Amino acid sequence: MAPIASFASFAFAFFLCMEASLMAQEDPSVNRDFVVHEVKTAFAATPSVDGPRKMVPSGRRKSNWLEVEAEFGWIPSKEDAKSPYLDELVADFYVMLETGASKEAQRTLLKGKTTLTNVGPNKSMFAVMYVSPRAMERLFAGKPPVAYSPNLVSATGVVLTRGGKKVAVYSSRGKAPFWEQTDPTTKVVEGGLLPRSKTPFALSSWDYYEEEKTEK
Repeated sequence: MAPIASFASFAFAFFLCMEASLMAQEDPSVNRDFVVHEVKTAFAATPSVDGPRKMVPSGRRKSNWLEVEAEFGWIPSKEDAKSPYLDELVADFYVMLETGASKEAQRTLLKGKTTLTNVGPNKSMFAVMYVSPRAMERLFAGKPPVAYSPNLVSATGVVLTRGGKKVAVYSSRGKAPFWEQTDPTTKVVEGGLLPRSKTPFALSSWDYYEEEKTEK
């Protein structure tokens, strides 16, 4: 029985070494202190604001914003624990919209960037970006979806960057960064996603989302 036990111990140790090696090869540039848990998309109505309001012009219907929300976490290393707050954490968002109704392309890749500040250690934090109703109307050739459908967004991705270095990468399609592998049927729109500070949602859910850095 001793040889069998020794072999089992050796095999287990070998497996752990191989697993660690594969994890290291996955992306050595990514900091394991950060993680993007998931990205959710949904429609959101324009929030109401106290004060005089103008009626929606005749012939124009109320539309929805596309909301793209990322949940992420940061558990500081011993070195970072000495000063566990970040002045800047850049979040690059990527969303693949299935805009089949458009004559220009079958799908559209939207890109956007937001810079977060005063980020503290937490396992669960949130950042968000939006696509405006008028942009949705344009992307869908004047006929934007009235109701949200899971088929509307085929892929989402987020890259967190700190000090110019990637610290976390998330892709709903697995390890491959789909935003780097587009084809002629895909239209790419830089700046197609708006940070919360540039939308009517800037004053809502202040305690829920991480603070965005104000542009100078």
